[in-house]
Amino acid sequence: MAINPLQQYFRQPKLYVELPSKGMFSPPGTVTSAKITVMGMTGMDEILMKTPDALLSGDSIASVVKSCCLEVVDPYQLTNSDIDCLLIAIRIATYGNTLSTTHTCTACNAEHDYDIDLNTFMEHFKNTSYLTDVKFKDFTIKIKPLSFRQANTVGLDNFKIQRQLYQLEQITDAEKKLEFTKSLFDMLNQIQTTSVIDSAESIELKDQMVTDLELIVEFLKNCDRDVFEKVREKIIENNNNWRIPKTTVVCSACDESSEIVMELNQTNFFAGA
Repeated sequence: MAINPLQQYFRQPKLYVELPSKGMFSPPGTVTSAKITVMGMTGMDEILMKTPDALLSGDSIASVVKSCCLEVVDPYQLTNSDIDCLLIAIRIATYGNTLSTTHTCTACNAEHDYDIDLNTFMEHFKNTSYLTDVKFKDFTIKIKPLSFRQANTVGLDNFKIQRQLYQLEQITDAEKKLEFTKSLFDMLNQIQTTSVIDSAESIELKDQMVTDLELIVEFLKNCDRDVFEKVREKIIENNNNWRIPKTTVVCSACDESSEIVMELNQTNFFAGA
């Protein structure tokens, strides 16, 4: 095949980032290196990031990450925080370091535009580590973050439950409403239980390491409530630590401080700068 004379104008690498997980929690072959080369989005990538249905399924995010991050082979096997970090890097590579956002002051209702420095989020990921050990008297449960695929499944299940909550308001029969409410709580409980089970990697005893998933699942379904809750609390702690930090802004009208939470998996995050 002839060499394309336009190749010199193809997009080029813009920055290099290290995965927050260092690739420790993904199966072999997920990435070819923990240090990722990041390029800006193509026009097709940008369209994908503005397609709500594809965003909801996770397909567009996975496709864009694979398009822009050269060393990523299977985005679905990366941790959710790895994906968040790469999305920020892709945004920087495409539009630059700052993101303009509008926020309404909760004190005086004045609306202001703010420029958020995305590099602060990248620094956050550099200095965050995942706490893997949940220690008990006679054993230690080692946990791992959910993969992007697993986290996206949890998100979809929660979204379905939220949609069903709207249906609950339409039910007038008290008995049917109670039954429907119970089914929703059962679904929420199942989601939480599955998330904990999916996060368990191994259980270390004094003289043995249990890695068989079936044995671990059997244990988690039959252990004391306190054990299960301690694991769940550690997962929540990790999720809070790895979450994109809030940005503090000050209203120029009343000097009141507010905190902005940035959402990465949204179409507006990848709107043209």
